[in-house]
Amino acid sequence: MRDYGIRLVDALPGMSWREFEVLLHGLNPHGAVAAHYVEAMKRQAAKQPRSRAEQQAAANSFWASVASI
Repeated sequence: MRDYGIRLVDALPGMSWREFEVLLHGLNPHGAVAAHYVEAMKRQAAKQPRSRAEQQAAANSFWASVASI
């Protein structure tokens, strides 16, 4: 909302995947999503290396938590 002035919940149904990716990559690196990602990566770094399936599950969990911001 801060970066683009849109509500994702309202805009997402009519948005293409490509448009979503472009908007996602253009987010402020100091915004809420980036800060949440950095904290998740710090917690992750403290853990043992994981399998590919566990890494995918962690990525899915991260994006689910971002959607709730």
